[in-house]
Amino acid sequence: MMPSRFAEAIGMVPLRLNKEWPGYILNTLLIPWFTAALTLAAEGVSDPATIDETRVLDTGADLGQTPFHKLDKVGLPLAYTIFNNDPRASQEGTTQYKIAQYLKGYIDAGKTGIAVGEGFYKYE
Repeated sequence: MMPSRFAEAIGMVPLRLNKEWPGYILNTLLIPWFTAALTLAAEGVSDPATIDETRVLDTGADLGQTPFHKLDKVGLPLAYTIFNNDPRASQEGTTQYKIAQYLKGYIDAGKTGIAVGEGFYKYE
């Protein structure tokens, strides 16, 4: 079966890539977005709900299309692994360290995302 037919057969949309790229298209777009939102929260600028509300008010996105809801969907352990892999995440005082510790606080509290019913938000 051709790759595009296989993707369609399993309900996915085949997207054309001109070359291999770390994170491909989606992760290349998402990581900076998550970084910006987590920076605002980890640095104490604002809280997740207000950051998400800003996205909704500015873009008209629904809440499911906001950074902290998406992080809950991805799962905080995966987000922590990604952000903790940055060498700066082990250097106290850096924003990357603060982001890693911010995520770790939620994980340590058992708030790992939608899969367990709570991350940045509670889910039923």
